[in-house]
Amino acid sequence: ADGQIPGLIAEMWPAGREYDWKAAAADRPWRRQPGERVAREVPGGMKTDADFTEGYRSGWEAQGVQDSAMALSYLGQACEPGRSSTMLDLGCGDGSMARSLIQSPAVGRVFAIDCARKELEAARELAEKQGLVPEDGLFFVRADAQALPFRDGQVDAIWCGACLHVVEDPAAVLRGLLAALRPGGGRLVATTPAESFGAKQLEAMAKEAGFSEVTIKVPRHGVFALQAMRG
Repeated sequence: ADGQIPGLIAEMWPAGREYDWKAAAADRPWRRQPGERVAREVPGGMKTDADFTEGYRSGWEAQGVQDSAMALSYLGQACEPGRSSTMLDLGCGDGSMARSLIQSPAVGRVFAIDCARKELEAARELAEKQGLVPEDGLFFVRADAQALPFRDGQVDAIWCGACLHVVEDPAAVLRGLLAALRPGGGRLVATTPAESFGAKQLEAMAKEAGFSEVTIKVPRHGVFALQAMRG
């Protein structure tokens, strides 16, 4: 994942672990739509845990926007002044979080990763409609969460939304995420249904993987949010 990915969905799936829930058509180049980029607003002033909790409980429909605010509030602290940061959206689905992250002035590159080719193709179409392309620093990659195509310490921050409970080995995924993060401040936010992992179990898994400053938040009913750093 070094440098810029050409204008295609990058295929970085490891040999011997093939998985795709739908067959993909032949790839095509990205398309930049005419007109102005469509900005996605991230609510300002939402900085505290109480703000986020109240926001989720109030029944706001734009839940993805609120996830973006929560993630950027924590992950943004991994951004260093005067340096363009690299972020990872693991299990990106429709790419909504990746599109929000790349619009932060402090973020230079976002790699949106999923295992399903069809999901990535749909995510690319949504990004194009919003006016976002690889030239803006947004890249879609088909890769395995248990075999991430990144060098040690290459990523500043990682969002892993509703992903840990669907992988074969969540402990191995956490170890891989730790390795990808920049030492001395790289940050992770991972959300998961409360029915899949208990809070103490999730905290223990993160600590066993080597994360520091591990905390578990409850952003909304039935969801745990793991926040952790690479020391």
